[in-house]
Amino acid sequence: MGYLSNIHKQFLESINKRQEYLFLPPTTGEKVTSDAMFEQIYRNLMTEKNRRTFLTNWNVTKQFKCESIEKVLQKKGDFTYFTPAVFWHHRKHTKEELVWLTCIILDFDFSKDGTNRSYTNDELAGMLVNEFDAPPNFIWDTVSNGNKQAGYLIEPMTGTMNSIYLWEAIVKRMAILTGADFNSTDAVHLFRIPKKALYQYTDEVYDIEDFSFVLENEEINEMLEKERKQFKNIVSFTERQILNHKSIQTLLNAEFSGSRNHAAFTIALLYYALGKDEEEVKELLNGDWFKKVNKDASTRYLRREITDSVKSAYSGKYSGPSKEWIYTLTGEEFPFNLWKSSYIKKADSERKYKKGGLVRQKIVEWVRKNTGETIQQKELAKLLEVPYRTLQLQLKNLKDEGVITFVTQKGRHSAGTSFTYIPNKTFEIEYDNKLKRELEYYPEIEEERA
Repeated sequence: MGYLSNIHKQFLESINKRQEYLFLPPTTGEKVTSDAMFEQIYRNLMTEKNRRTFLTNWNVTKQFKCESIEKVLQKKGDFTYFTPAVFWHHRKHTKEELVWLTCIILDFDFSKDGTNRSYTNDELAGMLVNEFDAPPNFIWDTVSNGNKQAGYLIEPMTGTMNSIYLWEAIVKRMAILTGADFNSTDAVHLFRIPKKALYQYTDEVYDIEDFSFVLENEEINEMLEKERKQFKNIVSFTERQILNHKSIQTLLNAEFSGSRNHAAFTIALLYYALGKDEEEVKELLNGDWFKKVNKDASTRYLRREITDSVKSAYSGKYSGPSKEWIYTLTGEEFPFNLWKSSYIKKADSERKYKKGGLVRQKIVEWVRKNTGETIQQKELAKLLEVPYRTLQLQLKNLKDEGVITFVTQKGRHSAGTSFTYIPNKTFEIEYDNKLKRELEYYPEIEEERA
């Protein structure tokens, strides 16, 4: 699962000491029925046409679609698991069909997590209050000894990739801080239907932003940066290594969880960034990949959708795939920013400039034509009609990336900076250790929902 799962394991090693006094004083809950919980989870979110949720049997071989709260209440006794999310009218509870995220559920397995913790429901509620300054709405026991689940109702989040990424980023960190099961933090995870000992601690409905402060936890972020730096020190990526990376292989093997349009677009952007031909990626996506994504799908993915995704990726509006989207689709971290190089070496006599950031584009074009020329950087900023500070930043970035090199003369009467263009690679890759709360999305391939 990547860095965060490693950090989760490290937190578990000292979770007892961390929580020694966190559950004091315990919070007292009121015993309620599962009917009351389901009514508050689903609210009025299934009143529109083609909205549903799912109940699943004990070995996850049989599921029942519920298109109303009444159907959930009627059938819950016949099944073992439920999903708190609401989906479109298709048959499967996947991220691709997700329309509403209704709550956050943390799964605690005190008998198997190796921590030897043993909390009552009220003590668990008290620990959560101390950790998040917010009582959970519900806590319930499952049939497994030592297994408890705690739920926070939230204002419904639409099932876009942006929302899913933000929701999962927050919930994963909540699991780290509390020692909850990290594998249960997927947006479409199944949870045990309460059969006994279900308690309610508040009827407040939270906003996802009420928990966003966990993204700024200094201890987690320091550990995350340390993990990534260690990884950086031993990795030198080539094109082959990029294509063989676990996250990319998950995409290419159609083993992702999420929209096929988003996956096709991300793959196309990857190939675009690597300097591959547009027809090459069309051939890839229309081959075995097309068969795989349609194998068990409830609705058929069309070849024209592949064409549209590839066309958009190669439109020149984007520079490369989003590492956040790769993670959201695959669950595997790809900690690099990858983008189309500012240039492609065609031949010694011919080089074709490719779209990058506007400032980068102007700088590289100028340096390529004026290699060896000396100019004051402020004059260059004025000449290129770009902000001076932005110019300085991009000059440093381009030098670090090996796209250009430059030397600035010292002294009051300096003639300025001399630049040299270095045309020697097709794609650029940058190790990224910055945390993002939310990712940019690709509006052209957002699917219309009716």
